[in-house]
Amino acid sequence: MTRGQASPALQAGGGQPAGEVRGFLAPFFETGMEGVVWSLDDPGRPGYDSLHPLMDGDELRVLDDAGGTLREGVVRLDCTTGLLPHCLGGELVQQAVLGYWVDGLQEGMDPEAWSRLFFEGRRAVLREVGWRHLPREPHPFSGPVEGLRARLAALPEARAIEVVRNALYPWLCFRLDGEWSGLTQGWGLGLEETLALLSHLTPNDARARALRPNGDRETLLPFSLPLLERLGLLFGLNAALRWDLRNEASRAAWARAANARLEGRSPLDFPLDSEMEGVRRVLEVARACLDSEGQQR
Repeated sequence: MTRGQASPALQAGGGQPAGEVRGFLAPFFETGMEGVVWSLDDPGRPGYDSLHPLMDGDELRVLDDAGGTLREGVVRLDCTTGLLPHCLGGELVQQAVLGYWVDGLQEGMDPEAWSRLFFEGRRAVLREVGWRHLPREPHPFSGPVEGLRARLAALPEARAIEVVRNALYPWLCFRLDGEWSGLTQGWGLGLEETLALLSHLTPNDARARALRPNGDRETLLPFSLPLLERLGLLFGLNAALRWDLRNEASRAAWARAANARLEGRSPLDFPLDSEMEGVRRVLEVARACLDSEGQQR
């Protein structure tokens, strides 16, 4: 397959070939964890479903800024060398690098150089072949776009509602003070445009909903299968834009610029002004216009 050629097995969320996970290296940690877990974050999936902890035996290719290979090889995490007395005291010891407690360091590589790949959020392609990986159910956003609607319709109602809530949060996150944040801010959109994008609301309806973000946050946009399908397509679009256009200004410019593949209209015109097929069309155009290794064509 040549550089920039689309794979025949494109997936709804990330657009990656089956068997590969394409995303951004991340030093994952949260309250209660004993240290950083080296991971890859897939922007085409919501919540914890986006997280892929690296395991011994996995094959990892890290990209440089131009889309070339910065580092490629098998993950071999050494958890025994460089142990330091733990801050909790006693006889506890753990590895540390760049001021963080960590779980394992890549064999044969400078610890700080390895760690910076993750703290810099480098693009990477992962093949999960390590024997320690537990079986995981494919996320319903995974798989060919053509089958997305059928996969979502087949979900039990409780699971479908759970997916909607997890998938809405990155787009509509409200703090206690009422301030809003979301993925579309990286596209240059405000709250009203975001509501219209997610649910194909009329401008008046979007303005009305935007005025009450602190009502019932779970139902700011009521659950529906069309909303769920739209979220699946938009996660795919966001993943394509993040992969190929690394900064928010570039993504916002692409979303609003005239596009020859869309009869000179901007990509945002279609999901804002049309039903589901408009979102599908823009996703297809994004994958056709943007090189798979990060170069816009």
